[in-house]
Amino acid sequence: MLTIEPVAQKWSAFGWHTQAIDGNSMEALVDALDKAREVSGQPKAIVCYTLMGKGAPLIEQRPKAHFVRVEPHEWEIAIRQLEEGVL
Repeated sequence: MLTIEPVAQKWSAFGWHTQAIDGNSMEALVDALDKAREVSGQPKAIVCYTLMGKGAPLIEQRPKAHFVRVEPHEWEIAIRQLEEGVL
């Protein structure tokens, strides 16, 4: 079986200006976009590594978070966790 990783190195190997960033960081994303604007003459790729449910441990720590239903009482917990994390 072939794996998709290392994604950033693969884009780079094909001549793309490639950046790998923490996709949960707005600061990292804005910085990557600013850097990409400075590059000319080649295509650009920003590879964002993210954590599902970042900031809400109830969701972060759940396996297969994309496919697990969040119950109404869990939404209340997740919202509280996000608010306490001071986004």
